Amino acid sequence: MNIERPAISKSIAEARDKGDLSENAEYEAAKEAQACLKMKINKMKEVIINSRIIDGSRIETDRVQIMNRVKIRNTNNNALMDIR
Repeated sequence: MNIERPAISKSIAEARDKGDLSENAEYEAAKEAQACLKMKINKMKEVIINSRIIDGSRIETDRVQIMNRVKIRNTNNNALMDIR
């Protein structure tokens, strides 16, 4: 947000200064980059809002759940798989 947003705004301003916006490919590209960045920022904000911090030391290991490390043994060939 603090690095790419100002850079895109600068690109838009530079492209706008070149004249007719209806035929300005640089302006259209900068506006498209701005829209893509806005979507990316909104998605990242949503991920952060819906996240929660998990204290790994308080996770139970008597059953499989998030943050557990599980080992599975294939009884046919005795192969051991480590699942994270």
